[in-house]
Amino acid sequence: MRRTLLLCFALLCALVVSAQATGEDFVRSFYEKYLSEDSRIQDSALQMLTPRLAAKARRLRAEMNIDPFTLTKEITPEMRKSLCVGASENGWFVASFTNCLEDTLLMETICIPVYPEQIEGRWQLAYIATAWEEDLGKLISPLAAPKAIDESSPTKFVETFYQNYVTPFAAMDVDAPEQAKRLREKYLTKSLQKVFDSAAEAGEEPVLTHYDLILHGYDFDRSALKSISVKRWDDQEVCVRFVKMGDIETVYIIKVEKTPEDYRIADINELSDDGVPAVDDEPTI
Repeated sequence: MRRTLLLCFALLCALVVSAQATGEDFVRSFYEKYLSEDSRIQDSALQMLTPRLAAKARRLRAEMNIDPFTLTKEITPEMRKSLCVGASENGWFVASFTNCLEDTLLMETICIPVYPEQIEGRWQLAYIATAWEEDLGKLISPLAAPKAIDESSPTKFVETFYQNYVTPFAAMDVDAPEQAKRLREKYLTKSLQKVFDSAAEAGEEPVLTHYDLILHGYDFDRSALKSISVKRWDDQEVCVRFVKMGDIETVYIIKVEKTPEDYRIADINELSDDGVPAVDDEPTI
């Protein structure tokens, strides 16, 4: 009996190692294709992403203004030659390669944590970690649904509006932009919606994803989610603070109007360095 148990344990360990090696091989295969000089092979690598990660990667590319899978603006031969993939903790793997720093002869080593999953018997790349995401375990755990929008006060309204607005982006929902649009249509005044739409069309990469001024960018990650702070500014205005990409702080002063039915966001102004919000005759973000 003991021998049987030992054999079963050994077999289980072998299966775990095999599964890990298979995941490692998959990550290596993805990067070999992604770093290829052939654009068709590069395109085939994108088919190895889950739909959620594919949508997230498009938003991250616009947010960071670099490729989230390489942290560079372009792929170089040195990156192809130096590619290395190793196992990390809890199912994560790290892809690393060297790259020449722009306008210098110095070389840097770039490390990208990635997480593959077996979905319906097929490996797919499911998560990629940015430098400012410190807890990889939390990154792959489900996010709790935000509380319903609370209209008991302007502060509660703005706080719960923001939580509902940004959580789908942090949770990597494929339809996060569509969910955000529905909230804007319901809770922004008509005049502010027009300002928002005009700014979105003028974003840096409107073809890929529209600039979202409520997000102050194109995406919202988990570390930014926990940084949100909402405080009363005056009777009709609320101050919202959050930190994105590790150290970029945004401070908005949000004006709230009370209608016979519910609250509406009427204006959003970014607080200047001297602590004074922008003043304009028209709704401004």
